[in-house]
Amino acid sequence: MFKFLYTGIIPSSLEYKQLKLLLQIANTYQIPTLIEIIQQNLASTNIDVNNCLLLLSMENELQYHWIKVRRLTIQIVAENFRYLCHQDEFLNLNYNIIQDILSHSNLQIPNRTMVNMAIHRWLNANIEISPDLSQSITILGHYRHARNRFSLLSSIVCYFTDGSTRYTNMTINTINSFLRTTPQIMVGLLIKDNDTRGHVMSCIAKTYPYRILCKHTSKTSHFNDWNPTQYKFNILKFLDHGFDEIYWMDSDTIVYQDLTPYLEEF
Repeated sequence: MFKFLYTGIIPSSLEYKQLKLLLQIANTYQIPTLIEIIQQNLASTNIDVNNCLLLLSMENELQYHWIKVRRLTIQIVAENFRYLCHQDEFLNLNYNIIQDILSHSNLQIPNRTMVNMAIHRWLNANIEISPDLSQSITILGHYRHARNRFSLLSSIVCYFTDGSTRYTNMTINTINSFLRTTPQIMVGLLIKDNDTRGHVMSCIAKTYPYRILCKHTSKTSHFNDWNPTQYKFNILKFLDHGFDEIYWMDSDTIVYQDLTPYLEEF
């Protein structure tokens, strides 16, 4: 904000979360010129799959830019539903937006299970503010079937990082390489704490965060030492997302066979 006060220019390097925070500060101190510039930046043509969920939570901040932003972002979410429905920000969307996404003509999904599970995660997260859950389930359950849903991939490859510098850096490099070479498969990231999550995500190439689904490992270890079976227990968390195939990556060299049938036995 100080740079704007001195130069009248907002750095182009600012990310959407930084712009949102700056907008809150501008509103607090009532700086109309800065507010308008930030709103124009947020509503610019730079809207993409990585920031669309954030923008859908900014109706009050965007004011008269909202209608345009809402229309574009809902289309982006519908077209990339198989990635975005797993993110925490999806759970923060209001009921009307969820309904518009599910009824969008460009909704692209790999299977009905993924949508049903996304609906139930959203309902569980909004149980206190949803007036009638039974009605919500009925309405949201009658979404249109996407025309090409059966041709889409629905796979996730899971990684783990223990927070150590060596292992974390190896995981970061492997994930970036994997995302670059496999454009449609999601990455599951098991982490022990939010600090590790923040560090890993800050090192992921900026075009890929929407394809990463983070989960915390169990608070209590099932075994004294980390091993594949311990990992197997933790990737059970990904079963609630409707993926057709779940794999896990050992070190930076081997992707093991689809574990879905074995996980379902638990």
